[in-house]
Amino acid sequence: MTGKKKRYSADELEAAVQAYVGGTKLREVHQKFPHIPERTITNRANKFVNDVKLQKPGPAPVLSVPIETNIAAWIVEMQTNGFHVSRQMVLSKANEIYHTSNRAAPPSGYLGDGWLKRFMERHPELTLRDAKGSKRVRVPEAPKLQLPLEAPPVKRPATSAARAATPPLEDAMDEKHAEKKQEMEMEILKKTLRIKSIEVISSTLLARQKLVEAGVPQDDIDKMLPLPPPEEGMPLMQ
Repeated sequence: MTGKKKRYSADELEAAVQAYVGGTKLREVHQKFPHIPERTITNRANKFVNDVKLQKPGPAPVLSVPIETNIAAWIVEMQTNGFHVSRQMVLSKANEIYHTSNRAAPPSGYLGDGWLKRFMERHPELTLRDAKGSKRVRVPEAPKLQLPLEAPPVKRPATSAARAATPPLEDAMDEKHAEKKQEMEMEILKKTLRIKSIEVISSTLLARQKLVEAGVPQDDIDKMLPLPPPEEGMPLMQ
């Protein structure tokens, strides 16, 4: 007795995977390609995006493949900019997206350590540190700003007029040095404000989770602790 033969072609499977990776909902993809199992589409999509072979079958991830890919890109961007990303920061970001993208039917629970473990298994190239910072990882350092070297002093005749006048070259170098210093200070300020915003979002989501566990209705939670607006420059991924 032979097993069932596939009722779809390689081209159909490729088209289904491309549609799912491109952001189309899995249900809509399956409606368009009803002969292809949903699990096959998600497995092939993960192989396509992450080049990771799934070891065991299971339900589709809570967050879609494109959203998980964006979260992974956010982690890499934060680390590239010199910020250590903790497990709690990733959970806060994921829960923010999870609840914001399901406003029509708000979920009652929150993504936890189980989801994070599976997320890291799907993205083995990522590394994190814990909340206490005991498991630090090597993060690419932000490129250091190279300041122009000051020109060597020009020997001039020791006259009163020469001592009183400032060489034009030194004036130009001092002005450029001041501009670079100001740019560096502004960049540091922006990064500080950005990490503060992430901390506020994390604290709010943790407080909301405790209220859910305490049995407080979702409507009351939304009134007491509304979700913070998305940070400028980092739009919510839906």
